[in-house]
Amino acid sequence: MRVPVAIFVCVACASPALAQEEEPAPKGEAAPAPVPEARISFLEALSVARDELPDLPAAEVRLLPEDDPPRYRVTYLSSEGTEAVDVHATTGEVLDRSHARIEVVQGRFAPGLADVIDESEASLADVVPLALRWFDEGDLREVSFQVYRGRLVAEILVESGGVRIGTVIDPTTGRPIVR
Repeated sequence: MRVPVAIFVCVACASPALAQEEEPAPKGEAAPAPVPEARISFLEALSVARDELPDLPAAEVRLLPEDDPPRYRVTYLSSEGTEAVDVHATTGEVLDRSHARIEVVQGRFAPGLADVIDESEASLADVVPLALRWFDEGDLREVSFQVYRGRLVAEILVESGGVRIGTVIDPTTGRPIVR
């Protein structure tokens, strides 16, 4: 038996011009600016950051769209701690480099993760395309290496419709790993 279904379309939702009607800002205050979308990809951000720190293994790349300006933060591991390179998400220019001592990052990255990354010859530049098999780049927020049960895994964080979802994949095959 077929059941009739009625579909209603909200005209304001269907028309971007009507849906984006804005309230004026209070007197003396500027209207909040919309969060700009990233125009460069995760791979482009990794490439720019790699030029800054070519000899260190990258452990994490995150998109920070709420920052002003929006940026990618690429974190590398060193024997002294971490080195981070911030890349402008729309222009691709290097915004900042920072260092955190090993005591500050303990617990965030597994001890010996840099060695595991080196031994596996995996790179985040190889993992990002694997993650994009499962998710749209517009939803991708973070790709990072971790050690799980003695082996290297890639953690993927996506955000869609305000919901954050994390998954773990094998960094060489892209197959999901069940925890």
